Amino acid sequence: MSKTVKINGISYADVPRVKIPLNSDPSQFAEFYDISNATATAGDMLAGKTAYGPQGSTAESSKGLITGTIATKTASDLTASGKTVTVPAGYYATQATKDVTSGTATTPATTITANPTVTFSTTGANAGKIVATVSGSSSITPTVSAGYVATGTSGTVSVSGTTTLSASTLDPNLKAENIKAGTSILGVSGSSTVVDTAIGTTASATADDILSGKSAYVNGSLVEGAITSKTSTDVTVSGATVTIPAGYYASGVTKSVESGSATTPTTSLSITPTFGVSTTTGIVTVTGTTSQSVTPTVSAGYVTTGTSGTVSSAIATGSSANQYQLPTQAAQTITPGTTDKTIAAGKWLTGVQTIKGDANLVAGNIKQGTSIFGVSGTLSLVSVVQDGTTKVLTIS
Repeated sequence: MSKTVKINGISYADVPRVKIPLNSDPSQFAEFYDISNATATAGDMLAGKTAYGPQGSTAESSKGLITGTIATKTASDLTASGKTVTVPAGYYATQATKDVTSGTATTPATTITANPTVTFSTTGANAGKIVATVSGSSSITPTVSAGYVATGTSGTVSVSGTTTLSASTLDPNLKAENIKAGTSILGVSGSSTVVDTAIGTTASATADDILSGKSAYVNGSLVEGAITSKTSTDVTVSGATVTIPAGYYASGVTKSVESGSATTPTTSLSITPTFGVSTTTGIVTVTGTTSQSVTPTVSAGYVTTGTSGTVSSAIATGSSANQYQLPTQAAQTITPGTTDKTIAAGKWLTGVQTIKGDANLVAGNIKQGTSIFGVSGTLSLVSVVQDGTTKVLTIS
């Protein structure tokens, strides 16, 4: 597509792309294409593949380069529980199958309570973060309902998990969607949707990486997707085998066969503690619960009925068991100078931290090629030439 653009007060019609010479080599150009007719989003492309999408109102599409999020699945991702085969959502590059045998059983309900260990890390990957770790376990023996299972052993249900409290909890604006991809600020890594579309960024998606009916720009060319969408109606059953055709499943699907077998389950729960921070005292309180439904597998049996059980866990609470006092910093005013001024890491700010500013510190007041306090100057003159045949603009 082409657009009408205005540069230095002059309008240029039907412009398909704009060429701007590189600062490092004026004989080479950066080329910018109009990609407004692209329709693909991250959810329409395979994970790890990239393409240029339209400019819009969302954080993802307004940045140009889109990284796909559709997970690639294989037969190893399929699970069988009793008579049912579960197909996780995602893209299956080749046809996959899953076999089940016979039988179902009832798992006993089990509850585990785990006490958290709360520490403040000053070194390593979690430096400057509060780390909470929980663990616990319990033995269980399944109960077979109306079945004829000849053998079986008891299993163990365990729970464990670790979580950290980072600076993003203390400042709601310090989150991935506000940080450039590949950049980390105070331990928060930038989102893959916040990208720099400058020279050197190369898209890698092909038609086989994008959903059918969707499109995206890849290195200046519009690519129409070829991945077909599938639903539960495409999944077939033959005897004890469930066949899942290749394609993209927008949501998880299930398919049941006539019978199955089971053994005693061994289940592990992962609990993620939740942090609460007092704005006046800087005390962090850790809480959290989790549960998971468990369906056993009956070995060498012909059980016809049964239900699943539930395993749950909760963090023990108490004034010392689940609380941590943060170091604090009162309100202060910082005036910029010729050397860096810092706020010590690992402190909870109980007052406003004011950094002095200057209204005249703007790009239009600074010579191009010069940077003052991180503001790069834009004061310069440019020359714009439009090709009479191709309508392409060249700026120098």
